[in-house]
Amino acid sequence: MYPLFRLCYATQAVGVIYVTRASVEYVKSAAHPPRPVPVEPAGIGRRLAALILDWVASLLLVRLIFSGLEFPGNESAAATLGVFFVEVTAFTWLMGSSFGQRITGVAVVSDRGGRMSLWRIMVRTALLCLVIPAVVFDSRGRGLHDKAADSIAVLRSSVVEPKP
Repeated sequence: MYPLFRLCYATQAVGVIYVTRASVEYVKSAAHPPRPVPVEPAGIGRRLAALILDWVASLLLVRLIFSGLEFPGNESAAATLGVFFVEVTAFTWLMGSSFGQRITGVAVVSDRGGRMSLWRIMVRTALLCLVIPAVVFDSRGRGLHDKAADSIAVLRSSVVEPKP
């Protein structure tokens, strides 16, 4: 039969993504278990570099858009944080990674599989803006913001993209 779609989902176990090509009969029968494809979590260096690139881009945008603000100041700091939140949320929702993550080769995927929903991305980004959840992480390198949003930051080269 014709393949209808490819399911990609990450397990919470060892950072494994399962890839399945399925037709309607294949999905209904469930006779063939998915085969594991290893995925490589992004290192702290790449994620930190991506964060710095996103923050610098937000600073530059605020300086261009809000040129009347006093730098440094409370208003410019709030505007930078707002632009950062919008930039990271929008790019992660549309492309699977923010501007800085795209440059450093990092992707954010759902721990359950597939794309992340907009509200999960917003929760993840809001917690990232609070800083503390991002610096407290587990042995797999997942910060509290990733755990709360059921996401994981991985190397883009290790993610199997679904074909249309």
